[in-house]
Amino acid sequence: LLHALRLNGMGGRVKVDSAGTHVDVPGQRVDARGRKVALSMGVQLKKGRSRQVKPADFEKYDYVFAMDQDNLQNLLAMCPEELTHKLALISTFSEMSELTDIPDPFYGSLKGFKRVYRLLEDAVGGLVRLLAINIKV
Repeated sequence: LLHALRLNGMGGRVKVDSAGTHVDVPGQRVDARGRKVALSMGVQLKKGRSRQVKPADFEKYDYVFAMDQDNLQNLLAMCPEELTHKLALISTFSEMSELTDIPDPFYGSLKGFKRVYRLLEDAVGGLVRLLAINIKV
């Protein structure tokens, strides 16, 4: 998302973070397979570390996106009712795929990470186009 925002003239205008609804090992670096796929596509991933979604995230961010229905349900359970309008599946913005869930590639091969990259590239592209209209880039 950060890469797509920069390419579309919105770098630094949209704050982006990443967190999980289930984090077994807080502080873990990005999976090497994910980093490899991103680099092969010209995307330099930031040196972030895994963290759990915090209650403050729902107040702090305008949108909170989930990769799949299970995570969306977990977010709905954590989120104050008056802020649930901020929650959505990232796949909502996909223009090419009809999938609602972005699969978790963690227990699979490099091929799974490539597939997830393509799915996210499509969904993020749709989101960035919508943000560009709203931000008037």
